[in-house]
Amino acid sequence: MNEIKNIFTRIFNKYAPVPLSVIDTLIPLFDICTIEKGTEIASQRKINSKDYFLLRGILREFTIDENGNETTLDFYLGESIIVPNFCRTTNNRSILTIQAQVKSIVAKINVTVFENIRNEYPELIMFSSSVIIDLYKSKLQKQIFHATKSGKEKLEQLRKDFPGIENYVPLPYIASYIGITNVSLSRLRKPK
Repeated sequence: MNEIKNIFTRIFNKYAPVPLSVIDTLIPLFDICTIEKGTEIASQRKINSKDYFLLRGILREFTIDENGNETTLDFYLGESIIVPNFCRTTNNRSILTIQAQVKSIVAKINVTVFENIRNEYPELIMFSSSVIIDLYKSKLQKQIFHATKSGKEKLEQLRKDFPGIENYVPLPYIASYIGITNVSLSRLRKPK
């Protein structure tokens, strides 16, 4: 349990100082589970009332269009917060899918429970605000980057943002994320 507490502490403190006493109060409210590769923790168009923290592993966030084509929107590496429920749902239904790319450990909490506990502790309100600001800033920077950079620059940035991800995630997902074809990705990955 100490390891879990340390992970939660690192995650929370990335965004705002949260006292250990508050973290101790929070941890029992989470359902901590191991999920197998390929398992979806949120599925597009399905009801979802959870917020998630990735403690270990790799998750992929993607959307599926009306023709069944998938577009990878983001990746999450261990010790991170998944985009909050209110941002990724409409009428309590998920607008995207989040899937484990490797065996992962996820902590999930009901959004109402999390909201109630957050209202009791000002540190958690500050934490949540910081998460939203960071999310918005990150998503905007990624949009601009993806719209203005070459495939090679996008691949280099992916490698910086997600070290080693090419060893764990199928290349078509990576190609989708950086907005190029699988063939183009293969060419970029070939040593010269």
